[in-house]
Amino acid sequence: DGYVQVLESVPWLTKIANKDLEIYKTQSHNDLFTIQNVNKVQYVRKNDANYEIILPSGENMKLLFSQAYNSGWALRYNSLVIKPEKTEEGLMALDIPSRESTVRGEVVFEPDSFRTIGYIVSMVSVVLIILILVFKIL
Repeated sequence: DGYVQVLESVPWLTKIANKDLEIYKTQSHNDLFTIQNVNKVQYVRKNDANYEIILPSGENMKLLFSQAYNSGWALRYNSLVIKPEKTEEGLMALDIPSRESTVRGEVVFEPDSFRTIGYIVSMVSVVLIILILVFKIL
Protein backbone atom coordinates (compact mmCIF):
# COMPACT_ATOMS: atom_id res chain seq x y z
CA ASP A 1 0.00 0.00 0.00
CA GLY A 2 2.90 2.38 0.74
CA TYR A 3 4.39 1.63 -2.67
CA VAL A 4 1.14 2.61 -4.38
CA GLN A 5 1.19 6.01 -2.68
CA VAL A 6 4.79 6.56 -3.80
CA LEU A 7 4.00 5.52 -7.39
CA GLU A 8 0.93 7.76 -7.48
CA SER A 9 3.10 10.72 -6.44
CA VAL A 10 5.48 10.25 -9.42
CA PRO A 11 4.38 12.89 -11.96
CA TRP A 12 5.43 10.96 -15.07
CA LEU A 13 3.52 7.76 -14.18
CA THR A 14 -0.15 7.22 -15.06
CA LYS A 15 -2.18 4.44 -13.46
CA ILE A 16 -3.85 2.26 -16.10
CA ALA A 17 -5.22 -0.59 -13.94
CA ASN A 18 -5.74 -1.33 -10.27
CA LYS A 19 -7.54 -4.62 -9.75
CA ASP A 20 -5.28 -7.18 -8.09
CA LEU A 21 -2.16 -5.59 -9.59
CA GLU A 22 -1.29 -1.91 -9.85
CA ILE A 23 -0.12 -1.10 -13.40
CA TYR A 24 1.38 2.20 -14.49
CA LYS A 25 2.62 3.59 -17.79
CA THR A 26 5.10 6.33 -18.52
CA GLN A 27 4.35 9.38 -20.66
CA SER A 28 7.27 8.50 -22.90
CA HIS A 29 9.72 5.65 -22.98
CA ASN A 30 13.44 5.71 -23.66
CA ASP A 31 15.96 2.93 -23.69
CA LEU A 32 18.11 2.25 -20.62
CA PHE A 33 20.84 4.57 -21.96
CA THR A 34 20.12 7.61 -24.11
CA ILE A 35 22.06 10.59 -25.38
CA GLN A 36 20.25 13.62 -26.78
CA ASN A 37 20.34 13.70 -30.61
CA VAL A 38 21.71 10.14 -30.80
CA ASN A 39 19.29 7.54 -32.16
CA LYS A 40 20.44 4.59 -30.09
CA VAL A 41 23.23 4.03 -27.62
CA GLN A 42 24.71 0.56 -27.98
CA TYR A 43 25.19 -1.40 -24.77
CA VAL A 44 25.46 -4.96 -23.51
CA ARG A 45 24.20 -6.02 -20.11
CA LYS A 46 26.89 -8.16 -18.47
CA ASN A 47 24.91 -8.48 -15.22
CA ASP A 48 22.67 -6.31 -13.02
CA ALA A 49 25.62 -4.19 -11.93
CA ASN A 50 27.71 -3.97 -15.10
CA TYR A 51 26.94 -2.69 -18.60
CA GLU A 52 29.39 -2.39 -21.46
CA ILE A 53 28.56 0.73 -23.45
CA ILE A 54 29.78 2.23 -26.72
CA LEU A 55 30.01 6.01 -26.62
CA PRO A 56 29.90 7.79 -29.98
CA SER A 57 32.49 10.41 -30.83
CA GLY A 58 31.49 14.03 -30.40
CA GLU A 59 31.35 17.10 -28.25
CA ASN A 60 30.45 17.13 -24.55
CA MET A 61 27.19 15.28 -24.03
CA LYS A 62 24.98 13.98 -21.29
CA LEU A 63 24.30 10.25 -21.03
CA LEU A 64 20.94 9.55 -19.39
CA PHE A 65 20.82 6.29 -17.43
CA SER A 66 17.16 5.37 -16.87
CA GLN A 67 17.49 3.87 -13.41
CA ALA A 68 16.77 5.41 -10.03
CA TYR A 69 19.68 7.58 -8.87
CA ASN A 70 22.30 5.88 -6.72
CA SER A 71 25.77 7.29 -6.10
CA GLY A 72 27.29 3.80 -6.34
CA TRP A 73 27.08 3.86 -10.17
CA ALA A 74 29.96 5.12 -12.31
CA LEU A 75 30.96 5.25 -15.96
CA ARG A 76 34.54 4.14 -16.63
CA TYR A 77 36.37 4.51 -19.91
CA ASN A 78 40.01 5.15 -20.77
CA SER A 79 41.29 6.40 -17.40
CA LEU A 80 38.15 8.39 -16.52
CA VAL A 81 35.65 7.61 -13.78
CA ILE A 82 32.45 9.65 -14.09
CA LYS A 83 29.93 9.66 -11.24
CA PRO A 84 26.25 10.36 -11.98
CA GLU A 85 24.24 13.41 -11.03
CA LYS A 86 20.59 13.17 -10.06
CA THR A 87 18.06 14.44 -12.62
CA GLU A 88 14.79 16.15 -11.74
CA GLU A 89 13.03 12.84 -12.41
CA GLY A 90 15.28 11.01 -9.93
CA LEU A 91 17.26 9.22 -12.64
CA MET A 92 20.98 9.45 -13.41
CA ALA A 93 22.83 11.67 -15.86
CA LEU A 94 26.55 11.38 -16.64
CA ASP A 95 28.50 14.26 -18.21
CA ILE A 96 30.64 12.83 -21.01
CA PRO A 97 33.62 14.94 -22.16
CA SER A 98 34.45 15.42 -25.86
CA ARG A 99 35.86 12.42 -27.70
CA GLU A 100 37.52 12.28 -31.11
CA SER A 101 36.54 8.67 -31.68
CA THR A 102 34.01 6.11 -30.50
CA VAL A 103 35.04 4.55 -27.18
CA ARG A 104 34.00 1.47 -25.25
CA GLY A 105 33.31 1.93 -21.55
CA GLU A 106 31.60 0.31 -18.61
CA VAL A 107 28.79 1.50 -16.38
CA VAL A 108 29.32 -0.31 -13.09
CA PHE A 109 27.71 -0.37 -9.65
CA GLU A 110 29.86 -0.49 -6.53
CA PRO A 111 27.84 0.21 -3.40
CA ASP A 112 29.57 2.44 -0.86
CA SER A 113 28.97 -0.19 1.83
CA PHE A 114 31.06 -2.74 -0.11
CA ARG A 115 33.96 -0.31 -0.34
CA THR A 116 33.72 0.45 3.37
CA ILE A 117 33.59 -3.23 4.30
CA GLY A 118 36.53 -3.96 1.97
CA TYR A 119 38.53 -1.15 3.55
CA ILE A 120 37.81 -2.40 7.08
CA VAL A 121 38.69 -6.01 6.19
CA SER A 122 41.93 -4.86 4.55
CA MET A 123 42.96 -2.75 7.55
CA VAL A 124 42.20 -5.55 10.04
CA SER A 125 44.22 -7.97 7.89
CA VAL A 126 47.21 -5.61 7.80
CA VAL A 127 47.10 -5.14 11.58
CA LEU A 128 46.88 -8.90 12.14
CA ILE A 129 49.82 -9.57 9.82
CA ILE A 130 51.90 -6.93 11.62
CA LEU A 131 51.01 -8.41 15.02
CA ILE A 132 51.89 -11.92 13.85
CA LEU A 133 55.25 -10.71 12.51
CA VAL A 134 56.03 -8.74 15.68
CA PHE A 135 55.22 -11.66 18.01
CA LYS A 136 57.11 -14.12 15.78
CA ILE A 137 60.26 -11.96 16.01
CA LEU A 138 60.00 -11.69 19.81
